[in-house]
Amino acid sequence: MTHKRINKLTVFFCVFTLLNLVVISFLVNTLVKNSLYTHLSRLDPINLRFYEQANTMLSFNPDVVLIGDSRIEQWDVSTLGYNVDDIVNRGISGQTSEQIVYRIKQDLIDLKPRLAVIQFGINDLKLLAFAPKRDKDIIQQLKNNYQKIVSEIESANIQVIVTTIILPSIYLDEWYFYDLSATVKATNTLNAFILKDLKCNCKRVDFASLLSSDGEYTHARFAADTLHINEFGYSILASNLTKHIFSTN
Repeated sequence: MTHKRINKLTVFFCVFTLLNLVVISFLVNTLVKNSLYTHLSRLDPINLRFYEQANTMLSFNPDVVLIGDSRIEQWDVSTLGYNVDDIVNRGISGQTSEQIVYRIKQDLIDLKPRLAVIQFGINDLKLLAFAPKRDKDIIQQLKNNYQKIVSEIESANIQVIVTTIILPSIYLDEWYFYDLSATVKATNTLNAFILKDLKCNCKRVDFASLLSSDGEYTHARFAADTLHINEFGYSILASNLTKHIFSTN
């Protein structure tokens, strides 16, 4: 009996220690990544140099430019049925709408495409998980930036496809333990603005509804994590967006 009890305690201690090591490793990795991102952002807070070389090396005017945050950056544009020389991706992970305002000229307008596809906003709205009382300020700033960006693109005689902001998903990652209800509510408010009140001659595509069955969260089968979508999710979006791209002349 004593040996069995000792064995059980040993197993429990080993499992407990292993779990603690996993948690500590995850936390250290997160801290290192956040620290690196913070230091890099101080050197180039708007990420104006992120695509500087790629833009300089372009020897043609692309037909389509996608611009936004990580939801765009992680998109394999070859899924949109284009020759890779005709479509370019200018998404940057972690960017807010304010950062995109400042780089819209050099990363999109100066490339002189026929068409721009924009998808951003979740990095503004995810802050509401920590500061839900700032919802009115964040929502208004995001509306203003959407209007500013779309107006600037259209004034350069570039056609625009504006997509709604993809909703968060319920996913077991670092965001799982935060209350995202304020973020979800604000995302739906912004999406209603994009679909109805944004002043533009643009085409509006409702990405959020394509991936959500309840209007609150992106369905788990499309999620890579709480804030990002997986390959299956991108295939759904690509199928829909391709039709709009080729029907916009």
